[in-house]
Amino acid sequence: MKLKFKHVLPTLTTCFLSLALTACGSKGNETPEPQTEPTTPFDYQALIENAVLGELPGVVLYIDSPQLHFYSAAGIADLEENAPMQIDARIPNGSAGKKLTALLAGMLAQEQRLDLDKPITAYLAPDITDHIPNASIMTTRQMLQHTAGLFDYLNDSNGAFYDAVIEDPDSIKMDEFALQFALDKPAHFTPSQGWRYSNTGYILSGLILDKVLGAHHSGAMRSMIIEPLGLTSMSYGGVEQNLGSITSGYFKNEDGMLNTRPFYQNIGVDRCPCSRQCERHGRFTQNNS
Repeated sequence: MKLKFKHVLPTLTTCFLSLALTACGSKGNETPEPQTEPTTPFDYQALIENAVLGELPGVVLYIDSPQLHFYSAAGIADLEENAPMQIDARIPNGSAGKKLTALLAGMLAQEQRLDLDKPITAYLAPDITDHIPNASIMTTRQMLQHTAGLFDYLNDSNGAFYDAVIEDPDSIKMDEFALQFALDKPAHFTPSQGWRYSNTGYILSGLILDKVLGAHHSGAMRSMIIEPLGLTSMSYGGVEQNLGSITSGYFKNEDGMLNTRPFYQNIGVDRCPCSRQCERHGRFTQNNS
């Protein structure tokens, strides 16, 4: 049936065009008036309200373009409290934040403060690189492009990272905490000889950015990207907790809907949880906590 349909469609299209041309020719050489059909604006509110009729508890949709400005929410933000979703809900964006990390690295490379093609041993101390296979030939560019072959602390550790977080849900888990699940682990391949998604590469890239900047990279991310782009609703988790708490998120498993907020609100990967000046991150945490 599929093949038959592919043959019929061009025929129907041709017939339609032939009829249209015949109709035009019946009036001589006159050019027909263009016919414009009235367009009904797309109902984005209905779209998001339909989205939350299924397993998705709540959603926020923001559209800003020359043709349209739309900002609305639908559904529930917290199932336990039955709280409605608000348009200013702070929702963790997960690995979408990798784009900002890579962008910041590119900007520092443009300023010639970071060489993306130098081995990571040029930036990171031996107490880290000695436990990373191929560190002497691995570059920041490869880590950002997921071509470094790194063991992934999140997906390759058989749930060890998640188990450790669940065992101690209240303390902030920083980059060093996550990195311990990738140290002394075998590489998937030699750098540049393949592609495999690895969160570990972004943990290490964040540490390199810290080294180049002399402070935690979230400060430069705010001053160089977030504020210039007018991203007023965006903040760097952990460091900028004062800007607002995150909204509940849910994961469906065999036991029902699991609220992931307790898990995410204390994940400080690539972040400093300090509420005052700390030795490692300098004055940034004092100014922005």
